[in-house]
Amino acid sequence: MTNEIVEKLKKYTEARLQEEAHVVYVVVQLGKIIERDSVQQEFPVFSFYRDWVVHHQLDRVKNDGRQDLYNKVDSAIGLASKNGKSPYEAVSVPKYIAEAISFKCLTQEIENLFTRYSIVNETFNRDIWFKHFTHLLIKVLTDLSLRPGNTYLFEEFRYEKSLNNTGEYEIKIKLRSGIKCEETPVSIVVSGGLTFTVRLIS
Repeated sequence: MTNEIVEKLKKYTEARLQEEAHVVYVVVQLGKIIERDSVQQEFPVFSFYRDWVVHHQLDRVKNDGRQDLYNKVDSAIGLASKNGKSPYEAVSVPKYIAEAISFKCLTQEIENLFTRYSIVNETFNRDIWFKHFTHLLIKVLTDLSLRPGNTYLFEEFRYEKSLNNTGEYEIKIKLRSGIKCEETPVSIVVSGGLTFTVRLIS
């Protein structure tokens, strides 16, 4: 099965991605490969975004690498809500979360998958391909919430297009009732020149 998937994926890496459906296809097929080979723990950020694209609502987060990432976000919020301190001094919780789930990490994990399974060759134009991938992925995720279950201090992640008509996006993290975590929103420049602002919403 893996060889068949690899051959299909090659077609999507040899040309520029043009539709949101192409991004969803690539994410789903790569997900099948890592599940088949039980290597999800090596690709936690990819698995996080795959959840977002495919599942949206999770009864529970599987302990296959994704759980560690969700726990990091949860711990950051919990620490800040208790004593006002971020996980690391001088690093805000929104910035910490943005770095934990960054597109930089995502594209690196996808590139590692491409290399491991020989999906791309020497003609692969990394910069252009990932620029189109991230722009289309944002469109897929916009207004689509990810709800990771009842065991976390946050209820959902959501991408929204900014209302200021600048072409920027916001990633909003809704906290559970009673959780207070006053943090200044942080703007992050991601792959392809996109900018998004991370906000915690009480």
